[in-house]
Amino acid sequence: MKKSMIQSTPFAFLMALVAAVGFGFLGFFGKLGQDRGFHSAELLTLRFFVSTVILALVLACTPKLRLPLKQALAPVCLGFFGYALVSLLFFETVKLQGAGKASVLLYTYPTFVTLIEIFVSSYRPDTKRIVALVMGLLGCALTVYSPSGAFSLPGVLTGIATAASYALYFTLSSKYLRAINPVFSCLFVSLGATLSLGLVTAFGKGLSLPDGYEAWSLVLALALICTVIPIMALFQSLKRLSASTVAVISTFEPVVAVTVAYVLLGEVLGTVQILGAGIVVVSIIILALASRQKQEGEPPLTE
Repeated sequence: MKKSMIQSTPFAFLMALVAAVGFGFLGFFGKLGQDRGFHSAELLTLRFFVSTVILALVLACTPKLRLPLKQALAPVCLGFFGYALVSLLFFETVKLQGAGKASVLLYTYPTFVTLIEIFVSSYRPDTKRIVALVMGLLGCALTVYSPSGAFSLPGVLTGIATAASYALYFTLSSKYLRAINPVFSCLFVSLGATLSLGLVTAFGKGLSLPDGYEAWSLVLALALICTVIPIMALFQSLKRLSASTVAVISTFEPVVAVTVAYVLLGEVLGTVQILGAGIVVVSIIILALASRQKQEGEPPLTE
């Protein structure tokens, strides 16, 4: 058993990296969709609808998995009220701040998770967590710093709201989805998000189906590369590695996001902003290592 676990560790690390890379491309594909004329709610509705269909097909091919219908309520509600909002705010941040900055701002969410724990419970952070908290806030401030004066207050506030709302979603999903099979959680969270964003789209600008191969390819890329594949890879890694180890590996996600934004979208971060992004990554690693002795739930979806 021990030998098998050791042999499976490289595969688990690879799966964690695959998840980080997949989620790291979310801002890139979101930006491409916006450039093609999709509005955020419309693009996300299509993303989650296609993801729901794919996940349902995966589960249909796994007959041993069964979920009582009453257990579907919690993930559907979290998707409807929580993850839909997080996703919408993230895509709006991409529009206002760019894919790279949006991803770095999102990854300050562990700082907000710590703040939530402080204010809603008797939890008192140790020195490591306090240091990580301060570093996370400092890194966030440096990331949005603009020496040219081109400071977007709406973009910054939207990015912070994305991280804060994801922290709340993370906290609630850790509490209410812990006993549910993670694949089922993903399916019903995705379904809830589809319904919520579908309503926003219907009462907003309306839904326009992709018109052509390139547009459908973009939607499929969002569903497969940025949703289904990284989710499956993440759960494979969590079967073999501790949550804190996976959290450390997942810090590769904002690095991927910033690199992709630079190479493929032409977005450039200045020296101060790169320093800020680095501080955010280090703060996440400190928090993850500080949590090694504490069992924490994982959210069923990221970005």
